[in-house]
Amino acid sequence: MANVSAYPHTIGVAKLVKPPMEYPQVRYEYDDGGVDVNVSPCGLQRFILTYEGLSSTDAQTILDHYDEAKGKTHTFDFTNPRDSVLYSGVSYESLDVQDHVKSWSLNLNVVLRVYV
Repeated sequence: MANVSAYPHTIGVAKLVKPPMEYPQVRYEYDDGGVDVNVSPCGLQRFILTYEGLSSTDAQTILDHYDEAKGKTHTFDFTNPRDSVLYSGVSYESLDVQDHVKSWSLNLNVVLRVYV
């Protein structure tokens, strides 16, 4: 994977949602009717970031980072602004530029994902 700069954490996030981690499950069914379920201690973690009222410069910084990461291809580091935990190997799941009324006030929705 290519080395991509860290996610631009200096741009203020209006809303950050961290959904529960998705754990992969493996289910083993036995002939006698018994069942074992193996839940891995690691899984997929998503971060949903909502930006409101961005300047064109801040919006372009995020869009440039998305282009640098080639969307979903390359990974980068992300620092959670709530607890300052650093996540490595993060990639984009989606980036959505919302319609805006004023050209100087842009809204973005970004979904990041990482396997932890």
